[in-house]
Amino acid sequence: MVSWLLPVKLTTTCDADVRYYPFDKQSCLVGLFAWGYNADLIKINAVADSLDMTQYEENPIWSLVSTVQRSSQAPAVGLAFSLIFKRKPEFFLMNFLLPIMLMCFMNMFVFLLPAQSGERVGFCITVLLSIAVFLSIVSSTLPQTSSPQMAMVCYLLVVHVILSLLIMMCTIIGLKFYFRSEEVEVPRRIARLTQFVNNIRKTNLNRTSISPDSQSTIPVKAKTEPDDVQLNEEKRDATDTEVSWKNVSAALDKTCFVVFMATALTCNFSFLIVLTSS
Repeated sequence: MVSWLLPVKLTTTCDADVRYYPFDKQSCLVGLFAWGYNADLIKINAVADSLDMTQYEENPIWSLVSTVQRSSQAPAVGLAFSLIFKRKPEFFLMNFLLPIMLMCFMNMFVFLLPAQSGERVGFCITVLLSIAVFLSIVSSTLPQTSSPQMAMVCYLLVVHVILSLLIMMCTIIGLKFYFRSEEVEVPRRIARLTQFVNNIRKTNLNRTSISPDSQSTIPVKAKTEPDDVQLNEEKRDATDTEVSWKNVSAALDKTCFVVFMATALTCNFSFLIVLTSS
């Protein structure tokens, strides 16, 4: 019996599915076949179910999860290997995803800046340019492939850019409302929406529960006369006219802050949940 150990260094490639980058796993199939020989001339058997990893060197980007080897007798004689690699995402998370998400959330606080400070538009443009410059720097680390599917992180970047553009547009609209002349009357619908937004917190704070033991009076609604109806309408119109454009701008800032913050939280956490659960 003769043992002939022939060292050979082979280089091969495999198709990568980067859909869940940087939490992706890649499965590479490698086949070594003795072409020109059939099962009657040569027989190859796998000595183990997995590869011998005594000579394996750890990779700084990939970690080897598992290996499988098996012999094949038909249609060709040889060995087939299956290697599963998992990417190490820590570097990408700390140097790419985390800064992008922090800048996205920082962009929401533009609605908390005083409108009279004159720094809102400059703040929005600065954050938007920071995101654009940061993306141009780290674009080389993203997988430049669309087959079988583009990386989901690319869609997240598009969402962040769209959110930044929408925030800048809403900021400009809010400033336009704030500096509009008070001689221009606020439309009734906008005034009612403004009162609704500004009174949400007051309504929640003024709600009180009445216990069965407490003594309370029940108001009795009397019959409304036509003069009273006309008076109530005049009071309602007077209340609508009390809303100024500065109140409209403040209500728009509150609404935009809540809406964009909820949207950013939903998009970012959904993205992380989908990637990590994959």
